[in-house]
Amino acid sequence: MDRSTVSRQVNQLKGLHYVQSETAPEDRRGVRLCLTELGRERTLEALKEKESAFYASISQWDDATLTHFTEMLQNCNSYNWK
Repeated sequence: MDRSTVSRQVNQLKGLHYVQSETAPEDRRGVRLCLTELGRERTLEALKEKESAFYASISQWDDATLTHFTEMLQNCNSYNWK
């Protein structure tokens, strides 16, 4: 992402009061972003929605499909991405 895209997205998050920014003490040119309480709440809500949708989706799978999916995830997690 280029700097202007990041800046625009950060400003949107700040406008929604999801994050706040502060100057980085170790390097005054940098900026730190922190989630606000509202940002934490919205993040948890979004994660719960994704989790619910995921479980609703896989709850329809038969045992063989679920086993295959689990094996594929294990293979992916153990892959050396170097």
